[in-house]
Amino acid sequence: MSPTYAEDIKPDLLRCKLSFAFSGRSAPNRLLKSSIGERMASFSQSDIGSRGIPSVALVNIYKQWGKDNIGVIITGNIMIDGDHLVSAGDAVIPRDAPFSGLRFDRFSGMAREAKRHGSLVIAQLCHPG
Repeated sequence: MSPTYAEDIKPDLLRCKLSFAFSGRSAPNRLLKSSIGERMASFSQSDIGSRGIPSVALVNIYKQWGKDNIGVIITGNIMIDGDHLVSAGDAVIPRDAPFSGLRFDRFSGMAREAKRHGSLVIAQLCHPG
């Protein structure tokens, strides 16, 4: 039978830096925001090319998570094909997307704001097949 009480724990360990040897990256602590489906990017039924541009509200959510002292932030779905989404409102970076313009600026804003206070950001790239 399991013991009724757990062993003493040391929550201070959650504040310790976490290093990832393979990449050489590190997170300022061991808190993690897991991936969720935000569904806050643009969606058009007829214009596939305009799908998946992060909204200002989505950039602001990542800004808030960055302020919240989260060590690792894993993004929601970032699709690579606007014609094959998990759900309407998924963010999309098509293979031929230029490194300029509104889509690029919004994704850059998400990354910049999430990392501003030291969080490590990992993009969850998804593909249709």
